[in-house]
Amino acid sequence: MRALPEGLDEARLCHAWILTRADGTRLGFTDHDRDLVVDGVTCRAGGGWSPGAAESGVGYAPGQSAVLGVLDDTGITPADLVAGLYDGA
Repeated sequence: MRALPEGLDEARLCHAWILTRADGTRLGFTDHDRDLVVDGVTCRAGGGWSPGAAESGVGYAPGQSAVLGVLDDTGITPADLVAGLYDGA
């Protein structure tokens, strides 16, 4: 479990994921109840993902995490999947 500073309102934390496809297109997703803009990418709420195991870095350093669920978003098309644009994303 991650220790959070006492003054931080933990009920307001959420996760955001940004996928970068092979062609450079970035898609964002969040477990927040509404869309968020992170690093210029609109992270869409309700994509079907929920956070799994996570390892955080020190300060703002990125960590590693896993997500669970089925990603459901109109920006992901069968043609893009067949073309391999999400391989390694």
